Amino acid sequence: MRLIQYIKKLKSAKNSLKQQRLYVLVFTLTLWFVLSTSAIPSYSQSPTPTPRPVIEQKVRELAKSDVENDIPRRNDYAVKRFGKKSPNLKDDEILEIYDSEYTKQSEAKKNNLWEQLKPETGWSVAIVLFFILIFKDTLTTWVSQSFEFIGNQLYSKLSGSSWLRGTALKRYRKEIQEKYEKLKISFRPNRPLKLKDIYVPLKVTGTNDTDLIDAFQAVAKYSRLMVKGSPGSGKTILLKYIAFCYAEGRWADLFNKFQCVPVLVELHRFSNKELIVEQQLVEAFARDGFPNAQSFVSQSLDKNKLLLLLDGFDEVSSNERQRVVELINDFLDTHQDCPVIITCRTAVYRGEFNDFIKQTLEIVEFNDQQIRDFLVPWKSDMPPDKSVEQLMQTLHSRPRIISLARNPLMLTIIAYLYADTPVELPRSRAEFYRKAIDILLEQWHQERNQFQARDKKLILQHLALFFQDNANEQREDRRSLDWRTVEDEITSILPNFNLQPDCTRPILSEIVERNGLLLKIDGGERYQFAHLTLQEFFAASQLREKEGDLISRFKADPDAWRETLKLWCGIAGDSTNLIREVRTVDPVVAFECLADVQKIDSTLADKIINSFKSQLGANNSEDIVNHAFASVAADDRRRTDVFTFLKETLENTSETDARCKAAANVLSLTNLPPAATLLTKQYINLDNIEFRQILDQSLIRMGDIAVPEIEKAVTSNSVNQVMDVLVGIATPSALQALVNFLWSEDENRALRAALLLASLIQEEKHKDLLNACKLHERYSRQDSFDWIVKPYRAEHNLHIILQQIVFCISKKLKDPVEVIDQLYLRDLDQKLIIPICFIQALEKTEFQDSLKKLELNDFIKDYENYIQNLSGRVEESIFEYLISNLVPTYLINLVIYFQLKQLEYGTSKTVLSKQFKSDWQTLSLYVTPSTNFQSAENYFNYFSLFTRKIFSYFNNKNSYMKLRLNWNKLMDKTIYDQMQVYNNKHKKKFIISYENKPEYWNIGFDFYQKKWKGKVIINKKLARPH
Repeated sequence: MRLIQYIKKLKSAKNSLKQQRLYVLVFTLTLWFVLSTSAIPSYSQSPTPTPRPVIEQKVRELAKSDVENDIPRRNDYAVKRFGKKSPNLKDDEILEIYDSEYTKQSEAKKNNLWEQLKPETGWSVAIVLFFILIFKDTLTTWVSQSFEFIGNQLYSKLSGSSWLRGTALKRYRKEIQEKYEKLKISFRPNRPLKLKDIYVPLKVTGTNDTDLIDAFQAVAKYSRLMVKGSPGSGKTILLKYIAFCYAEGRWADLFNKFQCVPVLVELHRFSNKELIVEQQLVEAFARDGFPNAQSFVSQSLDKNKLLLLLDGFDEVSSNERQRVVELINDFLDTHQDCPVIITCRTAVYRGEFNDFIKQTLEIVEFNDQQIRDFLVPWKSDMPPDKSVEQLMQTLHSRPRIISLARNPLMLTIIAYLYADTPVELPRSRAEFYRKAIDILLEQWHQERNQFQARDKKLILQHLALFFQDNANEQREDRRSLDWRTVEDEITSILPNFNLQPDCTRPILSEIVERNGLLLKIDGGERYQFAHLTLQEFFAASQLREKEGDLISRFKADPDAWRETLKLWCGIAGDSTNLIREVRTVDPVVAFECLADVQKIDSTLADKIINSFKSQLGANNSEDIVNHAFASVAADDRRRTDVFTFLKETLENTSETDARCKAAANVLSLTNLPPAATLLTKQYINLDNIEFRQILDQSLIRMGDIAVPEIEKAVTSNSVNQVMDVLVGIATPSALQALVNFLWSEDENRALRAALLLASLIQEEKHKDLLNACKLHERYSRQDSFDWIVKPYRAEHNLHIILQQIVFCISKKLKDPVEVIDQLYLRDLDQKLIIPICFIQALEKTEFQDSLKKLELNDFIKDYENYIQNLSGRVEESIFEYLISNLVPTYLINLVIYFQLKQLEYGTSKTVLSKQFKSDWQTLSLYVTPSTNFQSAENYFNYFSLFTRKIFSYFNNKNSYMKLRLNWNKLMDKTIYDQMQVYNNKHKKKFIISYENKPEYWNIGFDFYQKKWKGKVIINKKLARPH
């Protein structure tokens, strides 16, 4: 009996499984039917008759299916389903066909031994269930993959429809995130780095700017940008990181101005003449998970909701460049409000997009701080006997190599050589390239390489030259080639290495997968070198013995062969003839070549150098000429003459002269300690603000090389102003120098160090570096200021340093500003400065009197006058300077706070001071750096929390009513009407929304943007900025 019940259960399970499979089948067929028929237009309302043989076959299939599934005869169903399908097939004929086939299949089933066992024993069901149990995971995976396949097919057909727009953008973000979250380093194929960790914020400068800004700030400020830079300077990584931030959902925080969807397109793809800009954008979306985006692109362009990231204008072949320029300019003219960022090598860009671009910016080289930040993610890969600090010391001992290290691409190779190989870093650029290529081809695991490094190098040289030449001959881009052409080129030269044609794919695979110097792109359809610079080096190597061929190529297309020619000079023998020929085409390139050349006639070299001495500081190609001068000045063979010329120009030319400014920049690019010494001496008797900024940036560029010279200038020559540069360098040695100055016997020097450190402690990375600093041997604790320092929750060393900062500032508040002559700061940590200022303000009778009669209207209208009231009208004191550097809305809210406290506790400064110290532990939690205020809404969100906390301390209803009257009608509107107040056991809660924000928030943000700069330069000679 139990056996019968078990068999019934098995049959029931089987039927259930069959039903599920049937449902899957029906669902699949339904989706396929919708998918396949949706693309076929219908031209007639009348169904097409089905031929008789087709209907007969379907009737037989129904009968067979019914028998296999133990379904009783369904004569009526067969007639109902297939009747009238064909005019030549009658109902009785359908019955006969179905009945005959059913009988035939039933007899066949009875004669099957397996089927005979099934009814009595149920073994077949048991075995099927057994196999289902065993292959459960496989079946589940198969069903899942089937549904995924069907879903993808359906998505690919319908993704362009508006009702799938959200899904399409979600997929697009996901694919962008997966594509860019890991920075795949070609020569470390299985060890990528996270883009979020490795990305270092880039600094850019405008054509006439001496001050640097963060690249992201520039993107937020200008809707249309041209970003120039040297090869490997990080232009592509910048665009990828912008797209990655969008994918990660950090778009609003970084680029609040642009409510756009970014789309990245490599401009070398524009060599395809068949596609216009809109189609290129559609193709870009399709590559990243959003097919059929035509409608989305069109609508987004109409609404200015796309941010175009057009990468690598220099990678468009020179023959096609003008056509691409016209294509893009016409597009930008049509869509005049469409934001766009275009990148290009500095040497190639000649203002082709200037009519439609709002700002052209240049990516500047990494400073020491950026180099360190870039190297930090490599620490875990370094062996125990190596460190970032040791690598930095090695780089500083090699001026030519640290110049390379200021380029992100070259720094990546340097980090790899240092962390992953036992190689010692070379001292020249050409030697560096040679050694790097040899190591990348060998990979230090020769036992895994099937082919010789020499053979692979020769293949890469051949391909590189073919890539370079192919752009001109075939009018295609020089960055990539289709896989068939690549394989054909390799096959054609294999006999030179005694290799058979069937080695083509294995050797290509080893170069791609093991050595990482060649990459598969577009799903394996095309190949390109890991970076254009590597391609240019291999092309130079291929032409090493063919000087005439290189000269003719350069004359035909200088832009395409400029870098190749410079690299050739570093690996060839005598370059005299080549440089003489190049000079007739482009004298600047000839000058650049001197930095790399192995051998050249000294008379020709001197002639070139002397011709450019008169051009130092000229606007035309200034950056390129400066770098050439610096490279030659750093070369031991020609250092004396060029360095002496730069020194004399700096010392004997007016500060306002462009030649003097250029000499300062060039000296900093040499990375030589004597250059830092010369630059620090210029701070003595300095009276020109523009030249001061150039000197600052020059020393910052030199990084740790400049730190010892800065310390000497401060201690020996009492040039305290040069200390400000240490904030820009911000390396461990720079911060250690500032910490040492905190305990200086010169109180003005200690004050300056304290203010500089107060600007640095806003960033966590600087706090960590300060905590690692060694304390001065005479350090002492200033525990009376612990209430200010405690909210930082700092570790021991940082805690002591913060106490000393507060101590040095507090004891000098009444001093005139001359004691910090020429101080140049962008911002001070509000969390540190606010309590210092207001404890001092409570000592002033004028401040307490102003609390009794102050009205908000007057406060905002005459903000600067109120600042003077707070400072007791002491002209230009340190206290006034600090008050002027408080963010206006913090000041407004804290004045409200003290009015509330005065109404509650009276005017006793002792009581008010005690209450403020107690409350500050909580209030400080709501103070944030002013760098976070990138928009009015962002500004409001931070300060609404601070305001809410201010009023949460207010518990006296009668005093609150007095305060409302005291702050006039504006206060009545903003505080009473727009803040919802409720009383719960004498505790008030104030709720503010951005949409219904108080009027003074707009006024405060407008003041913050237009009037309050967050930086002050104080000097009798240097004008304060307005």
